[in-house]
Amino acid sequence: MIDNMEIIYEGAEVTLVALHGNHDQSGLPGVSIICRATKPNFDTGIDQLLFAFPEIRPLIESSTWNTRGWTYQEARFSSPMLVLQ
Repeated sequence: MIDNMEIIYEGAEVTLVALHGNHDQSGLPGVSIICRATKPNFDTGIDQLLFAFPEIRPLIESSTWNTRGWTYQEARFSSPMLVLQ
């Protein structure tokens, strides 16, 4: 199976990337028992909320996910990726 990971990732509709975890059993924020961090927001006064999201590249580069050997294939062969923080 490991020999086929390139084909698996290239054929995937989307690859979920969990940046927040310190290990492979951390779960997904908002899906598991781990709460999702509150995002900054702004009320415009006309019933709209705007969310400010940080740039993704620095988050990826400083994440534990970026240091793992097996995630190299995810980054190299997956398109698109949904990055969860």
